[in-house]
Amino acid sequence: MGVVDVHRQYKQKAVQLPRNDTLTGFTDGVTEARSAEGEFLGLAAIVALGTRNVEKSADEQAHCISKPSSDIAPKARMTTA
Repeated sequence: MGVVDVHRQYKQKAVQLPRNDTLTGFTDGVTEARSAEGEFLGLAAIVALGTRNVEKSADEQAHCISKPSSDIAPKARMTTA
């Protein structure tokens, strides 16, 4: 994903999440999605959507983030810029 510096050394690390924790990965295309009014979705909205939908499956959570939603921007249909 993105530009990779082929000369840079990257470290790998395994992390064990506590039971019932959720890890959500997304690209900047999600946070930079814009409403019809030109408002960015932003990180705070992603966190809020994840928090409200924590009991749902990963597929359901992804749908909640990607679908047009009046919870994200009132009266807006999310589009990418």
